[in-house]
This record gives sequence, structure tokens and C-alpha cells, in this order.
Amino acid sequence: MRATLSAVGRIAVRAILGIVLLLSGVGKLIDSSGAEALVGVVMGGDSVLVDYAAPLVLLVSLGELALVGWLAWGRFLTSALATTFLVFAVFTVVVGSIVVGDQSVATCGCFGALGIDLSAEATLIRNLVLLAVTLVGILLTDTPD
Repeated sequence: MRATLSAVGRIAVRAILGIVLLLSGVGKLIDSSGAEALVGVVMGGDSVLVDYAAPLVLLVSLGELALVGWLAWGRFLTSALATTFLVFAVFTVVVGSIVVGDQSVATCGCFGALGIDLSAEATLIRNLVLLAVTLVGILLTDTPD
């Protein structure tokens, strides 16, 4: 029974994370303007990275979609979940810096054209929940890669 619950838990975690990453990656591929604006806010208007916001957001979107494929594949699951955790941790630090820095953003642009717009504070909470879900997935994975 325990093995069955663990297996179901891993599948549920992979599905939840995969759906979130799929929506985020595809949404930003369709319309990356919100995420590009976020790069400008986080990096500051005079940063050289602002000039490369569009390719940076494109790389993030493609990375999210690659993670979807890796999670769906199910092989090397500990590594896939650890990488997902790292990605969500970076996103959380970025949004956390906006909240702590009292910066104003209309939306994080996390889901691009899909318009799942949350305040920075709500986005931070969502990201913390996603980190927790990812950690549960890591803990449910029986063997390291």
C-alpha cells in the first residue's frame, strides 16, 4: 500500500508541476511582454540585461517546456525535481525581491498570454506552495538518480 501511495503521489506532483510549467512556458511564448517588463523592474532600467529581456524570457520559457518533458518522461526523476525546485527557487527570489523592495509591478507576466495575473504577494505565496509541492515530490522519490 505504501509503495502505491508513493507512486500516486509522485504522479500527482509531476502532473501539478508539469501543468504549471506548461501553462507558464506556452503563455510566455505567446506573449512575453509582461515577463520582459518584469526583467526591467528587477534589473533596473539601466542594466545591460534589459536589452536582452526578450531572449532571456524566451530561454526561460523553453527551459520550462524542457522541464515539462523531463517530468513527463519520469526518468532521473530526482534530478528533474531538483532542477524544478531550483527554477522555482530563482523565481521566488525574484518575486520576493519585488515584494521586499516595495517595487510596483502590474503583473509578473509569469503566464504570459494566458493572463493568470496575480499580485506580487500572491505570486510569492504561489511560488512557495510550488516549492513545497516540489519538495514533497523529492521526498516521495525512493532512490536518487
